[in-house]
Amino acid sequence: MNDLQRRALEYIRNAGGSPEVAWFDDDHDPIGPQLRSDLRRMGVAEELDDRFTEKRRIVLTDVGRSELGGQK
Repeated sequence: MNDLQRRALEYIRNAGGSPEVAWFDDDHDPIGPQLRSDLRRMGVAEELDDRFTEKRRIVLTDVGRSELGGQK
């Protein structure tokens, strides 16, 4: 995992653990979509549909939390 990917995991954690995909992409412009794809492929993040807000969110997987030392 490179430094950019680790910082993206920290961003997810620090944004309450489930920022909207649109926010993630905006804050990581212009590489947000590719970065999300890389994180999913690595198994450290996944995307979920929030049925309450009807927004797509990115969250850490157990592997992603482990990469950050199990910190919440």
